[in-house]
Amino acid sequence: MNEDGSSEEKRLVCHSILEQKDKKHIKLVAHVTRGCESGHVCLVFHRRGAHVLELAQGAGLWDAPEDACAT
Repeated sequence: MNEDGSSEEKRLVCHSILEQKDKKHIKLVAHVTRGCESGHVCLVFHRRGAHVLELAQGAGLWDAPEDACAT
């Protein structure tokens, strides 16, 4: 949900898996489409418990997938 209370649809498709450790951590690059914008984003998932996942998402969209997790 956006700050103004509106919502928008995002579509994410996995592009490449960069790291995977013991089913508790995965870092990947996804291609994201949001309205008329699209690009690549870095995503990191951490398993914190049996039913708890933490997601860290990169701030920007990148044209080149190799740039998404470079910073």
